[in-house]
Amino acid sequence: MSHIADLVHAHELEKDVQSAASWKKDSVEVKAASELCDATMKGLDSDKENSDNEVKPKQKHACNQLLEIVQQRNVMDLKQLEKARELDERPHRELQQLQQHSLDTQQNMLTGFEKLTAGVTVLVEAQAKQAAEDNRRRYEESEHRREDAERRAAESERHASLLLALTNNKNWCNFFPFTTIHPSLPKGNQNTKHLTLHHQ
Repeated sequence: MSHIADLVHAHELEKDVQSAASWKKDSVEVKAASELCDATMKGLDSDKENSDNEVKPKQKHACNQLLEIVQQRNVMDLKQLEKARELDERPHRELQQLQQHSLDTQQNMLTGFEKLTAGVTVLVEAQAKQAAEDNRRRYEESEHRREDAERRAAESERHASLLLALTNNKNWCNFFPFTTIHPSLPKGNQNTKHLTLHHQ
């Protein structure tokens, strides 16, 4: 067992344990100590002949302590690595959040614009419909006025024709015994404004 005693001494192992426990060693030194401890433990387990007589128990205990500290160091390194990864990912995550917020804002603006456009379209259509209805009503009123004017013109023409016929008729006074035609009104004149009534 002399080769194992030469490879790993209890004093050196205890020193490594103290150094590793203070977290002053870097990862390379801790890894080397871990490999050294693994080799020692394998050597101790493989030597079956004089393991109870020649191997000092505190060597194995020191190796176990060193392995435990190395495992703790690995756990701590993993936590630090996870924290570093989180710090590295935070700007990217915040950027994604900002991009998503920007997309949401654009979508809200687009939705609002679409609603506004739809509202304006409905308003314009309603105004156009109302304008068309107003134009139709004004056209109908204009047609009614035109028809009334034509009817009044036709009535006036009919009255004028009747008066002209009475004026040209020699016996027209028989129909109107209490009226005479104005002397200044020529026979056949359609100007009925000069027609006067005389009480006989």
